[in-house]
Amino acid sequence: MTGQQEDTQEPRRDEFRDEFPVNALPPVVVFLVLLLFGVELAFQAGAHGFAGGADGVGWRLAAARNYGFSGGVLDWMIANNHWPLKELARFVTYPFIHAGFMHMLMVCVFVLALGTMVGEVFG
Repeated sequence: MTGQQEDTQEPRRDEFRDEFPVNALPPVVVFLVLLLFGVELAFQAGAHGFAGGADGVGWRLAAARNYGFSGGVLDWMIANNHWPLKELARFVTYPFIHAGFMHMLMVCVFVLALGTMVGEVFG
């Protein structure tokens, strides 16, 4: 070099504090959390009478019965070697059924934390 040094110092951490208040999230993780929140929002609206009329109160129970994981159903499928698609769908749908708002909130926190970590490793 000719006596001039390039400025290769990295910016300090506090310079970015105002620009990025939240870590970058993979789009798949954001989609999952929005889906979880949307399902719970529908259950809450039904339970409080804002949606579904009289049937809205039982939406959570009906969803748990129809879409939640059931050990008895799994035992039946194994014993009969019969695998109906409607029952196999329970393996995909059961993570979206929660006991209440706080349960869903804790699941969202863990999905965001673990999803960010997995996104960094496999992204």
